[in-house]
Amino acid sequence: MRGVGTLGSGAKNNPLILVDGIPDDINGLDPSDIESISVLKDASASAIYGSRAANGVILITTKRGKEGKITTTYNTYLGVQSIAQNLKFLNSLGFMEAFNSAQYELFQKKPLINIVQGTE
Repeated sequence: MRGVGTLGSGAKNNPLILVDGIPDDINGLDPSDIESISVLKDASASAIYGSRAANGVILITTKRGKEGKITTTYNTYLGVQSIAQNLKFLNSLGFMEAFNSAQYELFQKKPLINIVQGTE
């Protein structure tokens, strides 16, 4: 959070991540389970968590069970892919004719069919 920290090196320069008050890894956390995120980056973080908080602290609070009716949620995704355009590719003669129309006489004045067939 601040750049290079004074304690440790490499992976030790990461901020301290606390999930519900327990040191944890953020990569194993489902984003839909997160209720709030707080970032501590001042001296107050070091006062509370000690030298482990030298590079800051990320506090993550997850959603917890509540009294009352049971509710469930379901998230899903459905995607359909299709070809936007089905392109027709040119053969060698069509390719040479297209280039000749774009750049006049790129393939000289010989008949293009003879070039393609290899007779000239």
